[in-house]
Amino acid sequence: MKDYRKFQALHFFRFLGDALFYAFLTLYFKSLDFSPWKLGTLLAIVPLMAIAGSIVLGKLSGNPKRNLLMLKIVNILEAVFMIFFGFIRVFPLLVIFDIIVSFCNKSFYSLLDAAAMDVSQKAHKNYSNIRIFGSVAYLISSFAGGYLIDLIDFKFVFMLAGSLFLVAGIFMFTVKIEGKASASAKSEVHLKTLFKNRSFVFYLLFYVFALGASNVSDNIYALYSSSL
Repeated sequence: MKDYRKFQALHFFRFLGDALFYAFLTLYFKSLDFSPWKLGTLLAIVPLMAIAGSIVLGKLSGNPKRNLLMLKIVNILEAVFMIFFGFIRVFPLLVIFDIIVSFCNKSFYSLLDAAAMDVSQKAHKNYSNIRIFGSVAYLISSFAGGYLIDLIDFKFVFMLAGSLFLVAGIFMFTVKIEGKASASAKSEVHLKTLFKNRSFVFYLLFYVFALGASNVSDNIYALYSSSL
């Protein structure tokens, strides 16, 4: 039951930080006045690295204990790069930072959902009662983030976002998940076989298009807002 409460707090602080950073990342890129091709490159990295991160961490994932360890590592890595992200204005270095945080972010939540469901089952509670903490936190930060950026600038808001990730990490380090891979553990999937699957290729292209379209729409909104 204690771990269940910790996961509720973990979700709250993690999603507070997530919305403060990723909901305003496109606006930050736009504020740097990069050329269209540089801006497009930074935006394209997000969906591509999200897919790469999911594939790599999916292959590394195993029993619940190993997954929790990967969550701790990814959370710290992402938080550190987020804290310094707002100070980076040189394009090549910004590309590196963009690759790292985008690689970590989407893949992190796949592992987090699995861990949260495992904790929920052991506590005989609903997973939705954990997830709602994240949804409420995201709503709060999305609303407050714009005001904070006007008051204290992107770099300090991104520092706050990374710090909130580290707070979430504190709860992660106090959780104890025991367990070994079950007999029905997933079988190894070779990438060559995966890419021969037409349904997977179609889904992959659709996923890239959907995330890319989302980023482009954010950028259009940013352009429109800056012209007012």
